[in-house]
Order: sequence, then structure tokens, then C-alpha cells
Amino acid sequence: MASLESLESFAARTLARTGVALNDLPRRVARDGDWMGHIFCARGYDYVCAVGYPVHVDEETGEEIFDQFELVLARR
Repeated sequence: MASLESLESFAARTLARTGVALNDLPRRVARDGDWMGHIFCARGYDYVCAVGYPVHVDEETGEEIFDQFELVLARR
């Protein structure tokens, strides 16, 4: 597998995309058949995903706004 981006870079992207620090996200290990929400960032088999439903939809852009996220560990 190609080298992964640094953890610092992944943490910075997570904060920029979600407004939440990577270390503040709840974590769960993915199981076969699990559902993952909208993926905001990925690093290898680690995914920062939205939890639940959007809290708002921007009327101009149609972008769904989420306020809860989790780190899903889907390592194989």
C-alpha cells in the first residue's frame, strides 16, 4: 500500500472539513454490514463520517450540514 499522509495532516483536514478535532471524535470499529454516514475525510482505512441526519440544508448550494461525526476504523 502506498504511504499514508501524516496523522497531523489528516487531523488538520478533519478539523477543516468538520470543525471538530480528530482526537475529540468518538471512535468505532466497523463490522461487516455496518452502515457509515457521509464520509468527510479518509486516511487508509480510517474514515471521518457524519452521524445521523443533516441538521440543515443550505438553500443556495444544497449542501447538507452535519453537526455530529465519528471516526470509523475499518482496518483489514
